[in-house]
Amino acid sequence: MSWCFLLVFIFLLFIYNSFRPRDAWSPFPKTTPRIHNFEKRPREIKLEQSGDINTLQRYRYKTHRDKPMDDQDYYSSQIIALLSTEQDLRHFAQEEVFVRDLPGEPEESKTRLRKINRTLWGLKRKWWKHRTEFGQGVLSRAFDLWRSNPLWYMHEVLVEDCAQKQGCCARGCGCCEKRQKTSTRHAAGHCALTCGCCRKHRGFELTPEEEEDIHNEFDLDDDGDFYERIELASIWGLRLNFNNAPNDLIKLQCGLDYAGNSDDDLLGFERSDDEDDFSLTTVSS
Repeated sequence: MSWCFLLVFIFLLFIYNSFRPRDAWSPFPKTTPRIHNFEKRPREIKLEQSGDINTLQRYRYKTHRDKPMDDQDYYSSQIIALLSTEQDLRHFAQEEVFVRDLPGEPEESKTRLRKINRTLWGLKRKWWKHRTEFGQGVLSRAFDLWRSNPLWYMHEVLVEDCAQKQGCCARGCGCCEKRQKTSTRHAAGHCALTCGCCRKHRGFELTPEEEEDIHNEFDLDDDGDFYERIELASIWGLRLNFNNAPNDLIKLQCGLDYAGNSDDDLLGFERSDDEDDFSLTTVSS
């Protein structure tokens, strides 16, 4: 008899669900259909809700890399252009600070500052042009999440890069960390060749030819291993073979961390009890 009641109940429930109004109240959240490939997939939404930022950013990066090759090439060109523009912004923003602190004729400094300000104005517009070309998909969402931290550029990969280039992160001056407060938007970051602190520390000026050679050595357009490391850190907040959340990879007081350390420490190696045995931290599968 109980089976008969159960079958009748199931039948009535089926009839109700078939004819009930579409906008009837339900205790369960309604699923909103995706209207564009740029919109979030259920997997991405679940990762956002979980708070696992490392896995979320890795998922977004993998989704980005799974795009057709033509799309990848286009977005890569825009990422390179944006990062190169940020390099130029740092170059002129740090030169602006250097010129303001120069002793000498005020008029000469004002002339140089006017030229710098004009250049910075154009670079900010150029930055926004490349940023808008990121689209509205995983690349933009990953970028916005990572850059919402004003100290994103203190990612340990970028700190290491600055330190090994003999920038302020090789010392304990704290100049790089303070640049988050710069009045020039998108110019926060590590040392350019125009950094006044670095110029004072090295004790000599570079010739235009030397500056050009240095720029060519670390050209982002080269699209090699150097670019890949910088892109992962600057756009996604990631580092290969490290399972840390992006914000946990931010390193402050960089001079204390990197000055005087061995190359193995800088490259992410962990020394075991046996001094000759090294192991590299890997991401757990």
